[in-house]
Amino acid sequence: MNRTPIGSLREHVNEIVIIHKSKFDEFKSSILDELENQISINYAFIKAASKKQIASIMHESDIHRIIYLTDQEHFINITPVVRYGQVEIPVFSRKQIYDKDQNGNLFKVERDDQLEIHFTSLLLRQHPEFSEQLNEFQYFYLHKDKFLDEDWFLGAFETWRNEGIIILGFNELKKNKLN
Repeated sequence: MNRTPIGSLREHVNEIVIIHKSKFDEFKSSILDELENQISINYAFIKAASKKQIASIMHESDIHRIIYLTDQEHFINITPVVRYGQVEIPVFSRKQIYDKDQNGNLFKVERDDQLEIHFTSLLLRQHPEFSEQLNEFQYFYLHKDKFLDEDWFLGAFETWRNEGIIILGFNELKKNKLN
């Protein structure tokens, strides 16, 4: 029986994967883009956006906080998302924002960590079950009965609207008799 001792596993942590340039786009779209939802991936060859590049693709008014509501059998999923210009990023994703300049060079746009932390903390204060769900999925969830309970529902929606959060998907919820 051939076993690798635990001590030698450390040697393999910093393995290097080499992908031919012609295959990188395929590898990125089929593997790395999906992994980026769970882990941060830093591409050394992609530089941070300059102020001029950021201004060319987005203004501060182009950043919006959104809550997507979706059905999942007996539960309602509450997915917090931030829209940066034309790109929507789930708050719990590790995904980065990339764009190309007029020469076709990729650049990275930093996410607004403070805005996302404030957004998440606002949601955590909305229901005690949310703190137990943190880091479990890329969304929060409540049983439909709890979600549609007027004592909770009306206060939560009022808070979200007062904060300028866009709420999408409410009218598509099944067996929803509220307007």
